[in-house]
Amino acid sequence: QVPIFCLNQAKIAYYNPFAYTYSMPPAPSLKPEKARFIGNASVLSFLNKAWETGRLTHAYLFVGPDHVGKMTAARTLAGKIMATQNSIDQHPDFTLIERGCDAKTGKLHSAIVLDQIHAARGRMAMSAFMGGWKICIIDCAHLLNTAAANALLKSLEEPHPKTLFKLVSNSANRVMPTIRSRCQIISFARSPRAEIANALAKRGTAEDKAELFASLSAGCPGRAINYAENHGVFADLVT
Repeated sequence: QVPIFCLNQAKIAYYNPFAYTYSMPPAPSLKPEKARFIGNASVLSFLNKAWETGRLTHAYLFVGPDHVGKMTAARTLAGKIMATQNSIDQHPDFTLIERGCDAKTGKLHSAIVLDQIHAARGRMAMSAFMGGWKICIIDCAHLLNTAAANALLKSLEEPHPKTLFKLVSNSANRVMPTIRSRCQIISFARSPRAEIANALAKRGTAEDKAELFASLSAGCPGRAINYAENHGVFADLVT
């Protein structure tokens, strides 16, 4: 049985000379999945074209306001590349790096630290368990501490074949410049209220509530989804 690793201790602007691309065979399209992704259709179209033509860059930096779909897009792309029908978290060649919680207080750590990046670099340097691509998503990449960022830089400067890094942040300017310069920056924008409301209605939310949640989301589909699926969150908002 293939072992599964977890790194829970611990989120481009265009072609640049440091970006290394790999050739890939034709693959199924990445189509906007209304049940999972709302808005930013041009982003999915761009990634779809890169995937279809075998021109994926070795490192992407997804930037934009919180809750606009950056992580959803990153995970959707990873699932397509790895051709898995299950959660990518169960795939042995997938690594997620994010801030962890303090064992005593339960509070999130303030930074992503060196040990996390060392562990990820070791995994990305290994042969793929499934013989395909190895993918690493780094959530809140602007929270990499200096030592962790410098260690990651080595992997971005000398990428191994068939490895893909996807960094996620709410601002490119908050990511260390040397890291930023070695990624292709993909910007995510806020979505129109009507588009969010229509998507919620298709998910089964009553039209009046869909309109309300969309209006309160400030163009961030993730917020609207949270309001629709977690009534306690919405109740706290209006009380």
